[in-house]
Amino acid sequence: MNGLGPQNDIPAEDDLENVNPAEHRPEEQLEPLPDNDPLAEQLEPPVIPVIPHIVQQPGPIQPIPRGRQPYLNEPPSHYLGPMSLICPHCHALHFDVEKLSKSIRNNLKFGMCCLQGQVDLPRLKDAPPELLNLLHGHHPLSNTFKASICQYNAAFAFTSLGVKIDHAITNAPGPYSFRINGELHHFTGALLPTEGNHPIYAQLYFYDHNEQLTFHQQKNPTLNLQIMASLQDMLGRVNPFIDLYKQARHIIIEVPEGHPQRLSVTLRADFGDHQQHNNPNDQEGVATIIPGDGSEEQSNHCDIVLHLHGGQLKQISHLHLHYTPLHYTIIFPTGEPRYHINIPARHGPQGQQRTNNVSETSYYAYRLQQRTLETKAALLWSGKLFQQYVVDA
Repeated sequence: MNGLGPQNDIPAEDDLENVNPAEHRPEEQLEPLPDNDPLAEQLEPPVIPVIPHIVQQPGPIQPIPRGRQPYLNEPPSHYLGPMSLICPHCHALHFDVEKLSKSIRNNLKFGMCCLQGQVDLPRLKDAPPELLNLLHGHHPLSNTFKASICQYNAAFAFTSLGVKIDHAITNAPGPYSFRINGELHHFTGALLPTEGNHPIYAQLYFYDHNEQLTFHQQKNPTLNLQIMASLQDMLGRVNPFIDLYKQARHIIIEVPEGHPQRLSVTLRADFGDHQQHNNPNDQEGVATIIPGDGSEEQSNHCDIVLHLHGGQLKQISHLHLHYTPLHYTIIFPTGEPRYHINIPARHGPQGQQRTNNVSETSYYAYRLQQRTLETKAALLWSGKLFQQYVVDA
């Protein structure tokens, strides 16, 4: 016996090993408190009163003050329907809302395209296949070409453009928009560049194929050389004005050494009543190469007289028959003439005739229409260059 009490109070290890788990009693549970015990009242959970759910009836909807309304800038949609109606006179495509009020289902009448047949212009020629592929997106470099189409056109133009372009608008993000400040003019210079300067514009066409391409590349280093070569080959094949400059070049070459080279090229602005449009491929009456400095023959004030030498630029009259094709070589690669003051107007179906000659406004109202017979013309496919053409018109 020791200080811890009798030994039989502590079970031996053998006794612990022989304990039956089934006979082992768990820890004794606490006896519940009597009902009258004051401590039991303190341990009871509090009683939470039940509040009945009251469903409120919806009242009238109060308008939201204007200052709290969300701002939704959604313009109303306006659908014109398909552009499927065809003018019976000029075959221009129209929306239904564009027909005249006196038009009926079996007799469609439109006035904005051709004044019901009073304006009748030649159909625009199809663009060469290589140009169509670039414009229609069928060429691997189509996007490159269309993004810089104005620069490609300027590279091959015969005349320069005198204009102050608003680059804050043209270079702004979003849809392209061509805007200018002031007036727009076309200028032309001498047939040969001044000493020490590279040829530009029409002067380039005095040189052979390889020299032209080299000068084009030097003047326009950011443009694609493959596209430049393709356009140069195309224009050399179909543009009639290039042959004119080549003829002038041959005359200069034939001048004996030591003799002064005096030569001028006159692009005629003659448009008689018998001519609705001159054919630029027929150079008789369109252009003449005159030995001399151009002062030997009095010319119309609208004629374009190109002298061999001279550093001053000369403004071209907007009334000249070839004012447009001399600059917009991508839109009119075959040199189709533009508006002139003696295009005769025709009588309408009822014999009506507004004027004897087609006005400039009526001319461009006709030209800017979409037609089923002109789907391969370059004009309406020229994108950014088309906008410049419309502003120039």
